[in-house]
Amino acid sequence: LLLGKSGMLGSCFLKHLAGSEDFETYAFSKEELDITDFSKLETVFERIKPNFVINCSAYTAVDDCETNKELAFKLNGQAACEIAKACKKVGAILVHFSTDYVFDGQKSEGYKEDDIPCPINVYGESKLKGEQLIAQELDQYYIVRSSWLFGLNGKNFVDTMIKLSKEMKELKVVGDQIGC
Repeated sequence: LLLGKSGMLGSCFLKHLAGSEDFETYAFSKEELDITDFSKLETVFERIKPNFVINCSAYTAVDDCETNKELAFKLNGQAACEIAKACKKVGAILVHFSTDYVFDGQKSEGYKEDDIPCPINVYGESKLKGEQLIAQELDQYYIVRSSWLFGLNGKNFVDTMIKLSKEMKELKVVGDQIGC
């Protein structure tokens, strides 16, 4: 079961999973399955009974999260918890995507998975809350903390820089961020 199939990450997963003869793929966009409609979410899980769930759905507009805190925590926190609960009911393993924004960015040598999170914005706080709630609900899960995604079907730094370089003679960008 793939959640968030229309986003940048989800559409990439769908491209690689769809049509496989090894397993059936059920994929939903946010329009097809609102992950904040918890009863509908549970109904879909009970009907499909997935073995694995890949959760690519999230509220990823970092700056917007600051003014839409309640929505950020509903999508990135509580919905992640409800997905974990639904996984537990059907015995599914969850692969959930989080972010390096759960850290404050002060560690110059990069972070390890067991470093203590210290988010500095609502987006990071909401994603960390989702991680914590998943860990409380499930034993069988994987949390992937990604950073600087780029590709089709979403806004990203690479596409923005390419677009701006075609429109402007000179670009000014921050020089104190490191991504991979």
